[in-house]
Amino acid sequence: MKILKSLVIVFAMAALVGGLTGAYFSDQKKIEGNTVAAGTLYLEVGHGELKPWTISNFAPGYTTEWEQASTTNTGSISGNLAIYTQKTDGDDALYDALNIEVREGSSEGLVLYDGPINGASIGPYSLDPEQTRIGWQRVYMPDSGEKQNDLQGLSVTFDEIFDLTQP
Repeated sequence: MKILKSLVIVFAMAALVGGLTGAYFSDQKKIEGNTVAAGTLYLEVGHGELKPWTISNFAPGYTTEWEQASTTNTGSISGNLAIYTQKTDGDDALYDALNIEVREGSSEGLVLYDGPINGASIGPYSLDPEQTRIGWQRVYMPDSGEKQNDLQGLSVTFDEIFDLTQP
């Protein structure tokens, strides 16, 4: 018990002495009213009269007319634009046989994609606030030079998905 009392006295004295000799200066300032507002990504997609495509009597070697699609970022921050297709209904064989060609600016512009609709992936491309990009598209079924009779009478429905994401 005497040892415990001695230890308590020693620690109390050390704390008292340390407190008396530990003086220091300090100062504090603050910056008030900090505000953070999140930016926005908002995509508008426009298209011509032929979209969405409704095509009858499609056959090997046939190509649609060029059709325009425009994309505008009406948000406040830049984004990356990607375009892809997704089959929603119908026959896989016809979906696999169709191709899409996409050009930038005009039907004679830079080729962005020319290949199968199934798996088509275009971009990503930068799209700044208030920027518009114009693409021209057409769908075709290549004539493989072989019989494609198994495609007769089939139909397919697909979506074009325009995806604007933060970089």
